[in-house]
Amino acid sequence: NIANLMVIMPKLEEFSKQMRLSCNRSVKLTCVCNKSVSYVPTNFVIKNIVWTRKTALQELQNAHIGIMPLMNKKYSLGKGGFKIIQYMSAGIPVIATDIGINKEIITEDFGKLADNYDDSWFHGLNKLCGDDWEDYSKNAKKHWDENFSFNSHVKVWKELINEIEDF
Repeated sequence: NIANLMVIMPKLEEFSKQMRLSCNRSVKLTCVCNKSVSYVPTNFVIKNIVWTRKTALQELQNAHIGIMPLMNKKYSLGKGGFKIIQYMSAGIPVIATDIGINKEIITEDFGKLADNYDDSWFHGLNKLCGDDWEDYSKNAKKHWDENFSFNSHVKVWKELINEIEDF
């Protein structure tokens, strides 16, 4: 999946440069993976962390925005959006490539969809880092609670069982 990340590096460079120039804020990309991202950025910092359950959970608690870039390939179309769901569970707004299941999971209330080949990554990141970040964060957690949590699934199963019993 690092190959997917490499596709949007120019977008992250542009966004990071704008953040530094307009509001003197720096951008850090934390990659929790068994392989390091070898890209050498000009306008932001990459922090490579070897994946363990503990570090993944710690980094989710420290994250500000989650990203899920994908390339439009058959492999990507089979992805289940688990990374997006993880981000939502932690109340993290998310931006992801506008393909596959991502289009069904992400709503404007907590995230943005982006095309890898236009300015939508830049604009989406700007929006999610803006004054409404707290609202996006609360909405991400709310969307997870209502659609992906254990309790939301118990509710669905109860409704299905009741339908069968009524049949």
